[in-house]
Amino acid sequence: MITPKWVKTKSQPIAIRNVIEFLTGVLLHPKCIGKAFDIGGLSILTYKEMLYGYAKNRGLKKLIITLPIMTPRLSSYWLYFVTSTSYPLAVNLVKSMKSEVLVKGDRLHEILNVKLYTYDEAMDRAIKFGERFFPANRVFKQTLVGIGLGGTAISIPMSIVGKHFPLSNRTIAMSFVTAVGSFGYFLSPLFTNYSLQAYGWNYTLFIFFILLIVGLIIAFFVRSPSITESIEQTSQQTAKEALSEAFSNKSYMLLVFGFFVCGFHITLVGTHVPKYVIDRGLESWTAAAILSLIGLFNIFGSLLSGYLSAKMSKKIILSAIYFLRGLSIIFFIFLPASVTTAFIFGASFGFLWLSTVPATSGIVAHLFGTKHLGLLYGIVFLSHQIGSFFGAYLGGLFHDLYGSYDYAWYLAIALSVFAGLIHLPIKEQPVERLQKA
Repeated sequence: MITPKWVKTKSQPIAIRNVIEFLTGVLLHPKCIGKAFDIGGLSILTYKEMLYGYAKNRGLKKLIITLPIMTPRLSSYWLYFVTSTSYPLAVNLVKSMKSEVLVKGDRLHEILNVKLYTYDEAMDRAIKFGERFFPANRVFKQTLVGIGLGGTAISIPMSIVGKHFPLSNRTIAMSFVTAVGSFGYFLSPLFTNYSLQAYGWNYTLFIFFILLIVGLIIAFFVRSPSITESIEQTSQQTAKEALSEAFSNKSYMLLVFGFFVCGFHITLVGTHVPKYVIDRGLESWTAAAILSLIGLFNIFGSLLSGYLSAKMSKKIILSAIYFLRGLSIIFFIFLPASVTTAFIFGASFGFLWLSTVPATSGIVAHLFGTKHLGLLYGIVFLSHQIGSFFGAYLGGLFHDLYGSYDYAWYLAIALSVFAGLIHLPIKEQPVERLQKA
């Protein structure tokens, strides 16, 4: 492990239990009134010694190498990136690491008769407490949630719907799926906000559990068409061959890059707009209204996108959507902040929210057929989720570094232009394999 030189700074770590005992013990204690005390544990250790002690406790083999070239600024960036600490706090914490923190003056533990713990004792108690109340399987549970969200992603219903409908009305059918999902997005925040206030989180989670069970039951009745019912000729293409064919297709790769931008936009807006409108002096309910309007107007945007995709070039529709997203953001951030402009943004951006889905999935199905549509569109959607990660992360990063979301919005506008341009070269014609068939 490479560390800065401040790991050699001495400190006097103290157990949380001892801190609580000190805080409660000094209350109304006659010997403590009007006095100030330093508190610390029994052990005086460098940060390097504490790291080695933790490694020994956990059965880890660690080698710590100290480099003098690691500046406080570099350490601050590292602390900021790997923890949830804000950047200004990270800077102050790192600067404080250069100063020794040792107890001076009266021994408060003797006055209060507090038994101090050594570093090893305190660490052992803390680890055992954490294992009891915060088990390691929490990460496993979070992983399962992520898998569940991915398993119910929109790529699956799109692939099923695509196999049931011919090219002439396939995108319209897909748009209905997107619109229904948008209606759920519209209702969910309203219900959740009401239910949490009226009944608490237990009842709210129970209702969502019931809805999940209903969805699971319905899923058993959903089926893909059989080979004899298929609207396309039977294909013997394997999944590996389908992937090889897709990744060698320039148009498909442009769709993948474009959907990355879609994910970036959606998560940036969905995650950071609530904080952004408050920063601009608007009330918090305005943010909730924006998100609800996004869900409501996305119903109409998805349906219109599906209808137009059946009538005209899908790539033109996608290009227009991304350019219009950029314009919507420009008006939102440069016009004076008001409830009216916020509502207009919610309606306009909502209209463009998931309107990319019918056209994007329609192009994938048109290029490669529907046999492996779930797999191929799933990869496109994976790019969407990667973009979502960067939208959420970079939005918070820019806000912490610069105190505003301006640079995040500028990046979103630039990506709108990028996505609008890269969709224009897409060739909307089936691959040679399907043309021969």
